[in-house]
Amino acid sequence: MVSKGAFIKYLASIIGFLICSVVVYTRSKPIIGPFIFGDEYAYFEMIRSFVKNGYLTTLQYGPFYPFLSSLFFDPANIVSSYERIRIFNSIVFCFSYFPLYFLAIDLKFNNKSAILLPLLCVLMPWSSLTPLTWAESVYYCLYSFAWFLSFRAISTHQSKYFFLLGLNSALLILTKQHAIIFIISFLMTFLVSTYRNLSIRSFFSKNLLSFILPLGLAVIFYIWNSKMNPAAGALGYSNSTSVVQKRIFELLSSKELYYTFILQITYTFLATFGFPLSIITFFLINSKHIKNVEHNFVILISLCTAGISLLISLFFNTFTESYSIKNEVFLTNGRYLAPVLPAIIILSFYLVPKLKFKKNWLKLAPVSILFLILLGIFSPLHAAFSLSIANSPDISFVSRLVNLDYLPWEQSKAYEWAAEYSWKFALWFSMIVILSHVLAFKRPLYAIFLCALGLLNGDVAFQNIRYLGDVTYSEHATIRYILDKKIDFKNVFTDKTIYTDQFKYLFWLGTEEANKWLSSSKIENINQLPSGSYLITKKTDDIGKKFRLVFSTGEYALVKNE
Repeated sequence: MVSKGAFIKYLASIIGFLICSVVVYTRSKPIIGPFIFGDEYAYFEMIRSFVKNGYLTTLQYGPFYPFLSSLFFDPANIVSSYERIRIFNSIVFCFSYFPLYFLAIDLKFNNKSAILLPLLCVLMPWSSLTPLTWAESVYYCLYSFAWFLSFRAISTHQSKYFFLLGLNSALLILTKQHAIIFIISFLMTFLVSTYRNLSIRSFFSKNLLSFILPLGLAVIFYIWNSKMNPAAGALGYSNSTSVVQKRIFELLSSKELYYTFILQITYTFLATFGFPLSIITFFLINSKHIKNVEHNFVILISLCTAGISLLISLFFNTFTESYSIKNEVFLTNGRYLAPVLPAIIILSFYLVPKLKFKKNWLKLAPVSILFLILLGIFSPLHAAFSLSIANSPDISFVSRLVNLDYLPWEQSKAYEWAAEYSWKFALWFSMIVILSHVLAFKRPLYAIFLCALGLLNGDVAFQNIRYLGDVTYSEHATIRYILDKKIDFKNVFTDKTIYTDQFKYLFWLGTEEANKWLSSSKIENINQLPSGSYLITKKTDDIGKKFRLVFSTGEYALVKNE
């Protein structure tokens, strides 16, 4: 017989899930083109390879998401495939509400906070980006389950939770390889917690084995991939990983590494609106105020945050050398850090009542002040570049608040802009941090406050992504029109004014066919266009009477020779 309290909790979680589903799906309207980023190109090429050959030739982004996406993929109809995968992404993303809700329940939140916090944590980072067919929806969901299962494992020491966490971690690392940070962090936390508590040492071997055995699924797969494709290596990052291996010791003595590391930490402080990261840091230092289980979970979150920040720092400080890209060394990558934010926010709310005395609040103040100073010096706004809106959506609102009429598309302008406003921004942001500390005395009230800011941030992030798609990738709208109308690409040409490299993501044709089209489609003069054929052009002033304007994005036009 299910108790009344348990029934209410389950009912509340279902209602919360439905709210998330409605909000996420309505905000995930397709942007102007079906695909706008290179990662999507790689995913769909992986899906195409899996559907055609039954195996993957590269694992640069992990095989699990392409495998799931392949269930909805039809090579003959890429537009419909995109729509189905987009809906799948929204549903999977919303499912991350459940583990976050029950994590809040395990932490003995009251009903109001237990509903508000997971709702906030689900909606804030990624609801605005579900139109993009990236693996983040699956990765974020699995990470949410990882927080819930890891807390259960640490608090109950039951082998079944260690086994489930190991299985979840295997899928996590098969989705994105940098999930290795969570696995290492959990193992370190488990070893520390077992060593500190004599009463649970007898469970050590059994629980450790229960966690490690399911991870063999991922290990076997990556060994197989390294044998199948030796040139790419087990992770598919042969060019990047070789540079990291070569420069690892050199980077440890480089100030650039530590600059970028602090940059990621200030990003986390910014993305959680100040207060939560201050709380986690405070209790990491002052463990005597909390129980062992709580402190172990704080250690796990701290190790994950620091580990992911370090990994991003290593990667981006080898980014220039790996890909021959200049002036893009100091970058933030919030979509790597975003899965950590729910754990930081939920646990910080749980720890707020532990601060019962004014002297503890006085101890907390220097932590927040230190973060604000770091924010002024190492502002994530210094790292703004054209893709930061997609990679770091969690600070969209605060970055736009500095200057509402300007988006930092170009790297050179971004440094100058960020340098000018970073201290002003730190002073403005300090007001939010102070307000956060005051409102935190009444946890549900602060949850509403933070939820409002999170929803506002998500809306701005969505508008930014839409703007990025409309302005930078408007050629995809033309391509989508061609696909929707089922126009044969053999009858489509481009004029000499078109920079055809912008159309390099024509993976719906297949890489080989797309390259053939790009190399043979360009014509020197519009009068060379065969009768009944179409032309993609930027110039419509010179179109004669025999040409008809079929479609226009404002930048690109599709005309037909009647």
